Amino acid sequence: MLDNNDAELQELTNMTSSQLSGAGIGNIVVGAILLVAALALGGGSSLIRWVYGIITMFSVAFGIWGLFALHGEQQLTAAFTTAFSLIILWILFGSERTDQFFAQN
Repeated sequence: MLDNNDAELQELTNMTSSQLSGAGIGNIVVGAILLVAALALGGGSSLIRWVYGIITMFSVAFGIWGLFALHGEQQLTAAFTTAFSLIILWILFGSERTDQFFAQN
């Protein structure tokens, strides 16, 4: 949002200043929703566990797509996104301890 008037950024993204501001506001709203969901996840909500799992699976899919469709440092970002997402999936679903935690709460 801070760079919404940057002409180079507008040219690079093919977005107007208003569209960049809207994207920034959208990211803030999504971040706030994920914060609330993270608090519920810490409380042991099984529903939120599955919601996070589904979102993370989409992240893995887009990361794999990015490995083949993008170039340069964007591929590196896609690789890190994929690796981090797989770690999150393992944390959420990969051990008996997590199953026990969500079964108790």
